[in-house]
Amino acid sequence: MRAVWVVLAGCGRIGFSATADGPVPFAHEKTITISRANVTGGPHASFPVLVEIAADADLAAGARPDGYDIAFTEGATPLPYERERFDPVTGALIAWVSIPSLPSDADTTLQLHYGNPDAADQQAPAQVWAAPYAGVWHLGDTLADSTSAHNDATGMNGLAVGAAGQVGGGLRYDGVDDYLAVSNSAGLDATATAATLSTWITWDNPAAGHYQFVMSSSNRFVTPRNGYEWAVQPDGHYYFYPWGGTETTFDYANDPFTAGAWHHAVVTMDLATSDVLLYVDGAPVTLLQDVHNLWTQAADPADWLWGGNPAFGGNPAYFAGSMDEMRVATTVRSPGWIATEYANQHSPATFCVVGPER
Repeated sequence: MRAVWVVLAGCGRIGFSATADGPVPFAHEKTITISRANVTGGPHASFPVLVEIAADADLAAGARPDGYDIAFTEGATPLPYERERFDPVTGALIAWVSIPSLPSDADTTLQLHYGNPDAADQQAPAQVWAAPYAGVWHLGDTLADSTSAHNDATGMNGLAVGAAGQVGGGLRYDGVDDYLAVSNSAGLDATATAATLSTWITWDNPAAGHYQFVMSSSNRFVTPRNGYEWAVQPDGHYYFYPWGGTETTFDYANDPFTAGAWHHAVVTMDLATSDVLLYVDGAPVTLLQDVHNLWTQAADPADWLWGGNPAFGGNPAYFAGSMDEMRVATTVRSPGWIATEYANQHSPATFCVVGPER
């Protein structure tokens, strides 16, 4: 008798078991190694790792054309994952794999399985993006939210998928009237007291002579101005309001962006400590003004608008450039988490090293 992998169906997950000699459900396997040197401040629990393979002849030849038989494990433990894109011609793959514990003091080894023409779809996006995620928009081929909350977005005034992104596809904003709208929900409202907001962004010109919004609430410029505001000023200064009611409670920094380059922009906020932090490319930004001890009231955001706000008035305040991988979580991510997330998404091929087929 020898051990072989067999799929066990149940609860939307995959399972693995040893059984007697018989057909091997997954004919092929590759090892993926994550070096401890790429992980900052671990261990990180339930960390969604980006596995991006530009092209792979083995996957193209051995996996189902729809990618349903692609699966991931850590040893004998099945790992939930989301398959954002699979190209059966080139074997290119974009997948988000939830790692139960990602340490910084030891390398992590995963297994990529494929090769079963009869397999059911092995992905489970809602398990990858479980709480505390309140919204995850990959923006590659769809504006749908990958969480179980289904906070799907709508492109306004012609904004649509199809542009180049940092990870697969993204959104291209024209700077005239484009914005992305996400309707108000209880899950998104829960960010008002503790949250991490993030996106990949590239600016045509961050100092374009007018305001440009990353994200703002539809009620931000309607009395009593209870929403969020995340933007750059006309000279490129970068800021975030966790609550706009006072018009003075905001973090403010010098322009940290390079025109035409992709940057990972992150905001964390925690009303319990009255702290708001801005990060760019995995590192905290030096603040010229800090809301610490100034922020005392939770926002009451309405709809979430990414890239512009029709209620702003005055000078146009629409973003010109591209965005990708928007995420909202109802927790304050640690500096180590944010640095690791940036390292993974900035250079996925060096973060996850894929071995040969066996």
